This record gives sequence, structure tokens and C-alpha cells, in this order.
Amino acid sequence: MKINLRFKLPGEDEEDRVANPTKNELAIVKYNSLSERRKHFDALFWQIPALSLGGQAFLLSIALNNSSRTTARTLSALLGIFIAFVSLASLSRIRLYEFTITKMLVEAEVKLFGYSFSDNKSEEWKDAWNRAAEIPRQGNKIMHKIFSRLYPVQSYPIWVLTQVLFISVGIFIIGNSFFGHDLFTRT
Repeated sequence: MKINLRFKLPGEDEEDRVANPTKNELAIVKYNSLSERRKHFDALFWQIPALSLGGQAFLLSIALNNSSRTTARTLSALLGIFIAFVSLASLSRIRLYEFTITKMLVEAEVKLFGYSFSDNKSEEWKDAWNRAAEIPRQGNKIMHKIFSRLYPVQSYPIWVLTQVLFISVGIFIIGNSFFGHDLFTRT
């Protein structure tokens, strides 16, 4: 159920807006706004790693190229480290926003409907999750074995680890360029 409330803007007629919206109408508007924000942050949350990974792959191709000069390798590695730090900071902040909005959404749903559809700790949510995890069992047994081992893994810690690995590789490339033997050239 979507209710569009328009409040009077400068230069508008009085009849164009809702006069005295009820608390329930305002609660529905709040619920719709929170729901849209959560969708936005969820989409944004998954765009950051994808874009970061593409940029870092490009920079690594420069840094690991045996024909690249030391300056190009160092700059590429530094940019890769910077992108990894920015990605970690953005990912963490957006995740925090998403958690905050989800908590507000759960509270709004409980207030409006007496039950939350967004609470992933509810028994109904856990049952739906477990049923979804059993779907591959109906098909290929090999796929079920793979899926049953992967579905409990949370993706956020894996993305954090990936960014930490990119930082480590960047530090190694810089150290190798200045202090070590050149491991990236063929002999």
C-alpha cells in the first residue's frame, strides 16, 4: 500500500496537498521511504566490490607487468592500496547504514502491521532460508554439496579479506620494486 502525501511548497495552491495527514498515513510514508532506502543501500553495497575489483585488476595488470617501469608499478600499487582502503571504508559505512535502516524498518513494520517482514532473526525467516537451502537437493547432488557448504558463508568478511589481500599485494609490489629483487621479470 503506497500513499503519496504532498505537502505545500511555496507557490502551490492549498488543494494540491493533503490536509492534516493521519498518524497512520505518515507511518506508511515513513515505511515506504525506509523500504526504498534499504533497497538503494542494498544495491549500492554490491556495486562497490564489483567496481573496486575491476579497478584493482587493471592496476595489478600494470603493477605485475614485467615491462612496466618501477615508477609505474609503484604508482599502480599505491593506487590499488588506496582503492582498497576506500572500498573498505565505503563498504563498512554502507553496511552500517543498511543495518540502521533495517532496524528502523523492522520497528516501522511492527508498529504498522504488528509483525516484521524484514526481521531476518524471526522463525519464519529462518524456515524460509532453510527451505531455500534445500532446493538444490532436488536437482544435482554435486551442486547440493557445493551449495550446502557455501550458503552459510557470509560475503562481507570475504570481501574484507579480499581487500586486505589487495593491500598486502600492493605493499609487496612496492617493497619488491624498491628493496628486493625484481621478481616480475623473466630471466
